[in-house]
Amino acid sequence: MKNFYLFVILFGISVSLCAQINMYVWMGGERTKYPVTLVDSVTFAEEPPFASLISVTDASLSDWRDVPSDFLATVSSVASASSTALKNVKVYADQKYINVLVEFDPAQITDKSSVPFHMYINTDNSAATGGYGDQWSDADTDILLEGAVFADNQTVSYDPTLFQWAGTLGGNGWTWGAIAATGSPIGASQMVGSKIEIQIVREYIPTLWNNIGFTIGFDIQQNWSSVGVLPNAANGEKGNKLPVVIDWENHADQPSQPENATVETTVTYTSTDALFPNPERGFLKQIYYTSQQLNSVQTANTVRKNRENEDVTLYLDNYFMMDYISSDISQAFLNRMENNFKALRAGGGKAVIRYSYKYSDAEADKPWDAESKWMLRHIEQLKPYWQEYADVILCLEAGFIGVWGEWYYTTNFPFNPTKDSEFEPRWTIVNKLLEALPADRQIALRTPAFKMRYLDMHGEAVAPLTPEEAYQNTAKARLCGHNDCFVASSTDYGTYASDEEREFWVEDTKYTLMGGETCGECELSSGANAINEMQKYHWTYINDGYHEGVLNSWEADGSMTEIKRRLGYRFVLEKGYFKIQDNQYSAILTLRNDGFAALANPRDVELVFVSKIDSSDKYVYKQDIDPRFWMAGETHEINMHAQLDDSMSGEYNVYLNLPDPYDTLHDNPAFSIRLANENMWEEDTGYNYLTSITL
Repeated sequence: MKNFYLFVILFGISVSLCAQINMYVWMGGERTKYPVTLVDSVTFAEEPPFASLISVTDASLSDWRDVPSDFLATVSSVASASSTALKNVKVYADQKYINVLVEFDPAQITDKSSVPFHMYINTDNSAATGGYGDQWSDADTDILLEGAVFADNQTVSYDPTLFQWAGTLGGNGWTWGAIAATGSPIGASQMVGSKIEIQIVREYIPTLWNNIGFTIGFDIQQNWSSVGVLPNAANGEKGNKLPVVIDWENHADQPSQPENATVETTVTYTSTDALFPNPERGFLKQIYYTSQQLNSVQTANTVRKNRENEDVTLYLDNYFMMDYISSDISQAFLNRMENNFKALRAGGGKAVIRYSYKYSDAEADKPWDAESKWMLRHIEQLKPYWQEYADVILCLEAGFIGVWGEWYYTTNFPFNPTKDSEFEPRWTIVNKLLEALPADRQIALRTPAFKMRYLDMHGEAVAPLTPEEAYQNTAKARLCGHNDCFVASSTDYGTYASDEEREFWVEDTKYTLMGGETCGECELSSGANAINEMQKYHWTYINDGYHEGVLNSWEADGSMTEIKRRLGYRFVLEKGYFKIQDNQYSAILTLRNDGFAALANPRDVELVFVSKIDSSDKYVYKQDIDPRFWMAGETHEINMHAQLDDSMSGEYNVYLNLPDPYDTLHDNPAFSIRLANENMWEEDTGYNYLTSITL
């Protein structure tokens, strides 16, 4: 025992003895085992002076960028693990301290009345000593540190009790002997946002005072029940503790990274096949609103529930004005429509809207539509509502003419027009719609032939849109299509009259909306063919209620999931390169569009910086980028820049935000686009997490 007490005296430790264990001590360059005694109290002398690279009193985490990479040990949570409240941990051990930076998931640490944090250390790198294989496959823990990071709903400094394994070697269970109680100067910490920076005096831990390295594991609990373990493993398996190499070099005189240094980071992201709601795409629910049932209204709660439970964000609002064929639309009808728009805005949905006069083609139900003069009057009445609530309108299907507004069974317009003079009355309605609807919204015609004929009669070349023509305030850019007999026959029941018309839509729909519904089963309506056709014609939306037989067949042949996933856009981030110099921040993102279509309506692109300490400390940098050109089936390189504000200081999370540009929706996360990546989406903000920076 003489040599052991020499060790104790050197470090100024006095002990009271209680139980025998083995202690490994380095003497003369060799590790020697001595029988020693567990103690029930430890008194520490004043800590010897040492300047670590890491400080836990500076309210900043920027010093971690000065840690030599060879000595920085890191581990992140596995997405499919069972306990994931710990997102990632960094460990740096120097001459005196074990420095630990822990990031936790605030959404999983909701009860802060008692939040213990444990560190399990294999101090001697030996599998033949220690135990506790409950959470890791390597049952070799010698030392446990147990302390709270939250208590009574308050952040507390990490003041751990020090335990030593007292159970069977290589065993499990909670068998520990305390060798230093709380109140000792073993640990200190600070909370910065959702990160805890902890500093442990390494020299006070038996057998760790002179080692080359060690392994370590972490556990965070709520009311003594584990909610996060690192390292963890997939599918409930156990991981191995994190290896750490001690840095014995003295960095006290090493200057911190200069403020104008260039910092570069590359991040690789993981995609997901998960289904989730996104605005302006997907299966839509069709709802009939008739002039005879004015009490039938949309509610925000229904819109919200459909979004949360069915991933539905779109509706086909069919307004039937059978009582107004030869009169003004009633104010009650207009009020009901306005309430529906308000419900969409409040609930997180948008609508494809269509107006017509009859939903029966029976002779007894004639007239099937109104005269042109009344249609023009009705459009004038509807215009202020379309202007006011354009934010929740995906597009307008031209409607008005014919039963269901499908431009076929009509009373007051030439049936199956072939001459210019027979088409002209329809163009009068189309031109009025183009004038009434806001310029950033499109109008869908029932067949490609209608748009081709319109272009020809208005002096335009009959050719699909080019990138230079797309998204302009022109009839050519704003006229899109809808197909209400999708994959129903070789012509989709008259939707196409020639291959030329098909080819027109193949190219034109790269820059315009395409949607509709199925109308009957046939050999062409299989799921595999539907996917091919949706990809070919760039489908954004489809009716979830018709045709039931076709939709059921897609479920049966296993195609439905892919269709749900790929309707419209689906943006996947592959890689990000980030650079900062002299407060000039640059980001280059590699993004691909796995969907069937591109975006159709305008959308903002923003880089957002949010302080980890104070979420109200936020900086938004809008980019001069039009994401409507992130075309389907292509990979895109997106260059973004921000001149950071001089007042920014500390750690910031960096996000990509793709919000709706309308002020009424911009800050509503239900209308922001979620990327198809793991561990990226923030439900509360609608932001997509990219990386973090320290300023």
